[in-house]
Amino acid sequence: MDILLVQPRLGFERTYPLGLGALSAALASRGHRAIGHHDALQPEARLLERAGSGRFAWIGISGLTANLARALELARQVRGCTDAPIVLGGPHVSIRPGDALDEPAVAAVVCGEGEAAALALCEALEAGRALDSVPGLVTRPAAGSIEPVRLEDLDAWPEPARGMFGDADLDRPGLGRDRRAAPLITSRGCVFGCAYCPTPALSGGTVRRRSPGRVAAEADRLRTDLGVDRLLIEDDQFLADREHALAVCEALARRNRPAAISCVNGLRPERLDRELCTALRAAGCDHVALGLESASPDTLASMGREPDLGRVRAGVEAARSAGLRVTGCFMLGLAGEGPADWLRSLRFAGELGLEIAHLNVYSPLPGASWTGEVAGPEIGAAQQAALRILRGAWYLGYHGRPDRALRILRSTGAGLSAAPEALSRLVSWVLLRTDQSPR
Repeated sequence: MDILLVQPRLGFERTYPLGLGALSAALASRGHRAIGHHDALQPEARLLERAGSGRFAWIGISGLTANLARALELARQVRGCTDAPIVLGGPHVSIRPGDALDEPAVAAVVCGEGEAAALALCEALEAGRALDSVPGLVTRPAAGSIEPVRLEDLDAWPEPARGMFGDADLDRPGLGRDRRAAPLITSRGCVFGCAYCPTPALSGGTVRRRSPGRVAAEADRLRTDLGVDRLLIEDDQFLADREHALAVCEALARRNRPAAISCVNGLRPERLDRELCTALRAAGCDHVALGLESASPDTLASMGREPDLGRVRAGVEAARSAGLRVTGCFMLGLAGEGPADWLRSLRFAGELGLEIAHLNVYSPLPGASWTGEVAGPEIGAAQQAALRILRGAWYLGYHGRPDRALRILRSTGAGLSAAPEALSRLVSWVLLRTDQSPR
């Protein structure tokens, strides 16, 4: 059975959708074949041509809150080319399936992790059974949501497939033209209950781990078979289980031909210490991205984060002392914060000496414990304009300094040849990222 899996574009970002790769691998393990279409890499006309070919038994579309509108737009266009069922998945619709099922083009929604549901859907279609017989699928009428499906034994499932979109899968803007990067996960879920994050609702507050040996073996294959130069660890929270993180680092440190490693998904800075940072560096990690969020202790405490800025500074210093490049993310527009708080966060970013400091305007996400009480879509026009001006000025002033820009290019190995692309991304950050959610 052939299945078409679609990744909608998200702003100017171009990343490999590891979730669709996991679906593709699971389907292949049962003799099915998944074809990938990446909206940011391939023309829309190609998607419609494929959808109209009649070869696909069903079509899956993945998405986040930030690109749900695009996912639904693609579903409408695809529906005009085929009668095959269109199924949506991803964090947003796992929590609020009705947001997708209100669109007539969508036949069903996968709630939670989709590998088992994808296989069961194929079995149902082969047997002529209705979609509402498939565990993990929600069809009309959708009465609220169901408990998201979670895979308990990650080692029982195959590694995510690579190569769904050709060589472009491993291109990574900002690394230079001859550099290749690939995402990697060592676990799913998170034990922390950050008020702005939907992961606790999706994961049930639990962490499911891959064995360190399997993680290292996949890293070796990515390096040897695909020529990957950099691994991007994208766990929901790599530091949720300290002992597992240390065991993974130890396994990665024993590799024969190590690739460089970046931890890119908002590590909690207060969890970093000398032992952990030394282990990360020994494993080949040279970059950590931290979820800093705010410099207001009151705001941090209200969102379930570490309010002691001294511990945050200590974590940054531990990383830097171990030879790790440190970048960080802040959120503006949080509940109870105003211009003085925004400026405090910006000053804190400068004090920390972050190589790159990302700023996002927070928007409430389905499943997060913070909902309507948080400024986001409700931010007034004047505040929104002020945030745009402040954010643009910060990016240009902080990242546009020649000495800092050159240091970033050198540290990533991109070199001066990548300067035009880096400048283009800086402009994109200034113009496009103001309203993006953190996930």
